[in-house]
Amino acid sequence: MKAYRERECLDCHHKWTSPVVFSEFTQNLSGEATKCCPACNSRTIAAGSQFVPVVCPDCGEVKVSPPFIYDHGTPISGECPMCGDRLYFADNGG
Repeated sequence: MKAYRERECLDCHHKWTSPVVFSEFTQNLSGEATKCCPACNSRTIAAGSQFVPVVCPDCGEVKVSPPFIYDHGTPISGECPMCGDRLYFADNGG
């Protein structure tokens, strides 16, 4: 299951959601690849917290934020922000 971030360009105020991608060729301390705005190609980007979109059986669609349980660098489980249940993420090809 891929983790995502909501992002906003600080130049043109375009908003979008994109997957978290790590790269060895980055200057970021997190190791996350630097994104460009898809609208204006600016690198002046604000990014929100990581989340994984899942469906909780009790609450419906939710955005699960860290802390995650990882398996070889891939988030596999997290806690529902609404009811606190442990949710196991299905593989979405990521």
